[in-house]
Amino acid sequence: MAILIYALMMVESGGDMHVGPGDGGRAIGPFQIHEAYLQDSGRPYQHREMQDPHKAIDVIDAYMRRYATPERKPDGMTWEEFVARIHNGGPRGHERDSTLGYWARVKKVLSDLD
Repeated sequence: MAILIYALMMVESGGDMHVGPGDGGRAIGPFQIHEAYLQDSGRPYQHREMQDPHKAIDVIDAYMRRYATPERKPDGMTWEEFVARIHNGGPRGHERDSTLGYWARVKKVLSDLD
């Protein structure tokens, strides 16, 4: 999962730990986490704390434990694609065509690491 987390960060912020807010100021930190994502994770942080990569990874982990469960993963979809598309598109992101481009970018980072 660590390699996938790295790939998500590279796509979201190019690895810049001090990246400014994105998505009209609604996405924070190197993983560009929205307030709703943080709330859904159930973790006890303030949105501004998503600048801290350790806290942001904790939020991603909790979010994925809630939404990226084995029984929800479609047959034929890799775990990496499933997680990346949920990160980008929310709990049903893996079902949305709008997350395919995001997955292509994450997949490219992963393939460049091989």
